Amino acid sequence: MPRDDGLKHLSREERADLLGELKDLVRDEFGEDLGDLRAELLLEALGKLLGPRYYNEAISDARAVAAARAETIQEELFGLTRQPPPAAPR
Repeated sequence: MPRDDGLKHLSREERADLLGELKDLVRDEFGEDLGDLRAELLLEALGKLLGPRYYNEAISDARAVAAARAETIQEELFGLTRQPPPAAPR
């Protein structure tokens, strides 16, 4: 069954590392030891809740970078334009 938690791109090793970090965080901050199932469920819930927000922010940042780069390209192209030679006197 495919996961729909915003973390589909993670390898098994990355997911296992993230679960370990999450368990450590909950233990250190809240004094609670999470079992594997609870950690997995919490990770999935956080992925669903936060994943789209971080994704949308990243897209917005990428759009801003692309727009700035497009403007730079426009300026560079404008700088390459040539003026026609002056008309010869008649």
